[in-house]
Amino acid sequence: MPFSYVTGSCVALVPVLLLLSSLQPSSEAGRVLVYPVDGSHWLNMRILVEALHTQGHQVTILRSSTSWYVAEHSPHYTSITVPQSQPQNIESQDFMADFLKRSLEIQRGEGSPWAFLQFCGNLFIYRYTPKAGLTEPKPHSSPKQSN
Repeated sequence: MPFSYVTGSCVALVPVLLLLSSLQPSSEAGRVLVYPVDGSHWLNMRILVEALHTQGHQVTILRSSTSWYVAEHSPHYTSITVPQSQPQNIESQDFMADFLKRSLEIQRGEGSPWAFLQFCGNLFIYRYTPKAGLTEPKPHSSPKQSN
């Protein structure tokens, strides 16, 4: 197949593609459902939600009744509040205080490598079990030396 034949076919399609693209609307607003995580994630997400609202999107936020950051009423979104009897882990002030205290201890080098690994394990468990808590590291006993 000669090159000029292929090029000529592509050039012939340009008017057809331009006609088809002019028949489609340039943009449409949509509905967006957001399920944010309380905390710094929400602070960043709020900027995106406001931008979506200014572009004409209808934004709905799912929020827990114990949420610290996500306001129930806003001009930028409608909210659906999910009732909860107690805060989720990340919303618990006790959890956050303990989490920050332990993080600072580890960053200052006051914690042992074992305490750091246990802390990471607790965070993993905490993520998948809503009522789990961070535990204090147990003293690490060294193996007895044999003579």
